[in-house]
Amino acid sequence: MINKMEKQLKQTIVEKKIEEKISEWSWKIDPTFLMRVITSIGYESPEERYAQAKQVIGLLAKANTKEEFLNEVLKIELLNRQLYFMLSKESGRHKYTVMRTLDKISKPINTLSEAGSVLVGNDSFSVSIKNGYGDGESTVYVLNETDNFEDDLMEFSGVVAGTEFYISSYDCDNSWITKLPLSGKYMTYYYDSIVCLRKI
Repeated sequence: MINKMEKQLKQTIVEKKIEEKISEWSWKIDPTFLMRVITSIGYESPEERYAQAKQVIGLLAKANTKEEFLNEVLKIELLNRQLYFMLSKESGRHKYTVMRTLDKISKPINTLSEAGSVLVGNDSFSVSIKNGYGDGESTVYVLNETDNFEDDLMEFSGVVAGTEFYISSYDCDNSWITKLPLSGKYMTYYYDSIVCLRKI
């Protein structure tokens, strides 16, 4: 059933010459991978995903420009989150999507960046996590294991681990914010001056 749905979607893409159209537009991501995500139904709510994929393909067929397509597709309610975040990054407005998403689950911490990063550590060790932007102000979010976070929202940076370490208010000095101690292992992510530490 699922294979049949995916086959029908791929056939529609061929008939409507969707791949030729999007290859003319400039993308940050690989258009072939984008098509694969659009046509992948998965095993969770396949009928809904199939209907949604048909809607996305229809918008691609109608749009004259990439911007026109993005403006319409990002209005779709309950759009597959992986696809939503991929397309949001193409829109130039993804920073606000990141902040809006993280503001719902964590309180932001503002730090100063002179080396384009956020410094974490203690008096024994320190690690710089790039902020994806450069000098200026960075916004940091710390998430627990139970917080709902999807990897596609941001860019993965690495893993940091330790016992009782802190975020520094300035990335060129160990000005530790001691009222927020961290302990354990954290996956770290960045996007356009925003840094996220997610406990694992």
